Amino acid sequence: MQRLEKLVNLNSPHNLKLTNLTSEILLNLNPPEYALTILLYNALSIAGILIFVITLTLLYVLYIYITLPPDTTLKRTLLMKLLLSAPSPQPQTLHSHPFRTRVLPHGNLVRVAENLWQVKGSLPEKGPQLPRVMTIYKIPETGGLWLHSVMCLREEVMEELDALGDVEYIVVPCRNHTLDAVAYKNRYPTALVVCPEISREIVEEQVIADTTCEEAFSEYDPKSNLSIQYMVPRGYMSETDHMGELVYVLRLTDEVKQTRSKKQYYSALIFCDLFFNVSFDDADSMAIYFGSWGFFGTTSVGRILIKNEKEFTEFVTRDLEEVVVKRNVIVMSVAHGDWVIGGRVCLEKIREAGNRLMF
Repeated sequence: MQRLEKLVNLNSPHNLKLTNLTSEILLNLNPPEYALTILLYNALSIAGILIFVITLTLLYVLYIYITLPPDTTLKRTLLMKLLLSAPSPQPQTLHSHPFRTRVLPHGNLVRVAENLWQVKGSLPEKGPQLPRVMTIYKIPETGGLWLHSVMCLREEVMEELDALGDVEYIVVPCRNHTLDAVAYKNRYPTALVVCPEISREIVEEQVIADTTCEEAFSEYDPKSNLSIQYMVPRGYMSETDHMGELVYVLRLTDEVKQTRSKKQYYSALIFCDLFFNVSFDDADSMAIYFGSWGFFGTTSVGRILIKNEKEFTEFVTRDLEEVVVKRNVIVMSVAHGDWVIGGRVCLEKIREAGNRLMF
């Protein structure tokens, strides 16, 4: 009893300041009843906190629902809030380390066409463990390099890259691919950092863009033979959350064998997060849980982020399929997963991506 009186001593600064009524009740309890009472009190406290948090969450959801634009679904908006709510690292913290200290495990520089190379690497441990792909394109007219979704590489691989030509463009494909952009700008100060107009405001929180992709390159024209052209994925871009990317059509220097006098070249399609092509060996537990592996196409999470699924499905099944056929596409690259090589295989994969959107 003396020990129990000490526990409820109101004058002790190290104990709970209970009311006189509560103290009197506790003093009349035996130790088992006392322990049960404390346990019940803690359980009720935790329950109260949970109810408070749930109430705030429901009020927040209600607020978002009330303020939704007419053409925006609740599911998409809530997911976007969740994905984009995490604070971005401060630029001086993110990019203060030397280039070599930013290198993560990666493979070799692989040549996939006459003037096209790729490197498959990894993401930081604190985040999804998915493969990431950097694409290197040698521009036929200038001999300069066009780098898409850059990643810091081992010095011997960087020397291989430098031997290919001078870096002209550092392409930041979307708001979520800024990780090593500043490191590359510091290493290649004369190169132009470019990004889609829709994501420029967010991208520039990490790296200053010299211009936009829309200003630097030309929009796709089936009659044009320009080396670098872009396509706007209809139904995918969202100005409200600066979420969007472009699809790039690159002219390769590999010539199509034909009897006609006019030269015709093969092409490559470069995607960012529009499509994934992650194999089981490269998939982490989250990718497996969300079904983001084992196919070429838009992931289940990616489909929720699509603003207008009907327009986007038409873009994939009509526009992209037409480009693959008319521009003799033999390589397709994604930012996460394996690249696709071969004209027939590219057409099959685009049709696979379109079919997945119809169900």
